[in-house]
Amino acid sequence: MPVSHPIDPYDLRAMADASVLVWLATVAPDGAPNVSPKEVWDLTDDNRLLIAEILSPATLRNLRADARACASFLDIHRQRGYRFWGKVRIVARGDAGFSALSVGLTAKAGPEFPVRAVLELTPDRIARLDAPSYVLFPDRAEADRIAAAHRLYATKPA
Repeated sequence: MPVSHPIDPYDLRAMADASVLVWLATVAPDGAPNVSPKEVWDLTDDNRLLIAEILSPATLRNLRADARACASFLDIHRQRGYRFWGKVRIVARGDAGFSALSVGLTAKAGPEFPVRAVLELTPDRIARLDAPSYVLFPDRAEADRIAAAHRLYATKPA
């Protein structure tokens, strides 16, 4: 899998664990872009993204017409994350492999949000996603970046 720079698997996992949403971008049959936030998702050990499809008819329609997608997640406090490009396989409830793929997603979703399908994004490419401040202020300490994000988003450190 080609990457824009070497991927540190520990950094990738840390960013995934610190990120709440994954943003999934698809293309509609008429060429219109569609971006949808997904709250229930996971990163596998081999860097596939597993995304719960709970109620996303536009995303499903788009992926059935064109399996290409881009997904990204970002730790809002560190202002860093990753972007994935690849193809998505839709594994619906009742399909072979659904139970194995959905077990962690179903646990995260809970009983109120039924997982209708797993969107399995296998990346062709992965790239780190950094806020512009990493380029504009390369010597800024990470603690200062995190403090600035807490001020900007009016959040408090855990």
